[in-house]
Amino acid sequence: MKLPLVIVLLTAASCATVPPPTVATAPAPARSPSAPAEEVDREALARFVQSHRLQIAGCYQRELDRNPALSGTVVVLFTITPTGAPSEIGIEEDTLGNAGVARCLTALIGTWQFPFAPSEETPVAYPFVFSPSES
Repeated sequence: MKLPLVIVLLTAASCATVPPPTVATAPAPARSPSAPAEEVDREALARFVQSHRLQIAGCYQRELDRNPALSGTVVVLFTITPTGAPSEIGIEEDTLGNAGVARCLTALIGTWQFPFAPSEETPVAYPFVFSPSES
């Protein structure tokens, strides 16, 4: 049974011509992020993702510089293996509609080594909500 995983991550990145972006992880409109609670400590997962917030913001900022109105949600699916490595990384939903951000996020997550390791492969659906900061 999967339990809802709701995590909020905010960050700001500086940009000379556009206001800094806001990056948040929050539930996708149609479903909540999830991971089996017995296999993944949701707070540890949130802390780990937050530790990468500047890299995540960088994925968005590169595309925001090209499109200052870029806004939406990217839900990334991945599996945390018993070694703590991610596998089977893909996009479940992309209302942002920007292939560059989606590719960057999946590549970034592929480099992560989680500081915890579940006893068996554990699927995670993690939403990243992106919007430009208001000036």
